[in-house]
Amino acid sequence: MFIVFYGMDLFFCSVHLKGNDVATECYCVVVPSTATVRGSIPMGSFSLLWHRAQAESSSTPVPIETTLSLPNTSVLDVPFVITAALPSHGQVRSMLPLSYTLRNQTALIQEIEVEIESSESFMYSGQKKSHMRVAANSQQMINYNLYPNVPGYLPIPRLRLKWLRQELDDNLLKRSLPTHVFVMPVTS
Repeated sequence: MFIVFYGMDLFFCSVHLKGNDVATECYCVVVPSTATVRGSIPMGSFSLLWHRAQAESSSTPVPIETTLSLPNTSVLDVPFVITAALPSHGQVRSMLPLSYTLRNQTALIQEIEVEIESSESFMYSGQKKSHMRVAANSQQMINYNLYPNVPGYLPIPRLRLKWLRQELDDNLLKRSLPTHVFVMPVTS
């Protein structure tokens, strides 16, 4: 069985599918920061115009429109964003710079206690534990110099955050941070 998809905005426009083939489409939806949407929002529907592939001697195929309802999605307000800058790989006994950027997207000053966990795989320089204030709608950077002790795919020392003025869930923030780095052995 052959299926042909048509559509200007589809990635798989005019793709021929056979047997158990599957086509998927993915779009990124961004809610403007000025929006006051909270909770679950409906995503609408997705319509496909398709037809079965015809044999050489057949007449013009009849197009079929299929409309699928999309599920509701949750919109999460992330008042604080953490990003990490780290090289893709390092070398044993060579400096591996790691910097975290803490961005406060609220209208309040955030007081945070920052701690980096110790690791047997790395020595590091930088403050193990610090207390900082991040002004409203601004950002702060924390820099560490890691020195890998062993080669391999190593877990990066974890960053722990504790909010002192406002309780924020840091699980969502930590999902976007890198967790491992590849360290190569010393070359002779």
